[in-house]
Amino acid sequence: MMLVEERKKCYEARDAYFSCLDANGGRRQRRALRKLYEKHCPSSWVKHFDKKRAEDEKLRKLLEARSDAETKASAGSKAGSA
Repeated sequence: MMLVEERKKCYEARDAYFSCLDANGGRRQRRALRKLYEKHCPSSWVKHFDKKRAEDEKLRKLLEARSDAETKASAGSKAGSA
């Protein structure tokens, strides 16, 4: 069972790694942060967090595409009625 401090280190390492990915950090930095992430988090948690991030990213892209399509459709219908 993980203690509070261990969980905190895990979450901090995960957040630092994911922030680096979001900011398109350099390969060396990503690798170093990934190692810390894997060091401080149980492997089952790493798998879970990685899977959840991939699913969340997929959903975000889907919602952005839907929003863009709705915006274009709305602009097109306004232009057609003018």
